[in-house]
Amino acid sequence: WDVGGGYNEFDLANSTIRLVRRGFPGENRNILLSYPLNEIKSLEVEVKEGINPRRALYLITVDKRRIPLTGIGDPMPLFLLEEKATTLAKFLNIPYNYA
Repeated sequence: WDVGGGYNEFDLANSTIRLVRRGFPGENRNILLSYPLNEIKSLEVEVKEGINPRRALYLITVDKRRIPLTGIGDPMPLFLLEEKATTLAKFLNIPYNYA
């Protein structure tokens, strides 16, 4: 069903970030989140090892909301997560840090 799947769109020309996620089938609902770039403070890389490992990338807004950019499931390899964070931070011209 791919509930929660979708895509992230980073539009520098219009200074917006759009996150589109799929809802449950039959409901015909997609979730659309849109943020102006000036509301984005930074990117955060979260790495937790152990029984339930987690590796995720979050947008951090100026009001301290954490918006996940990576999907759930098998943890992404660390080098790939760092590469995505670095590339996106440079593209959006914002800092990134580790949680």
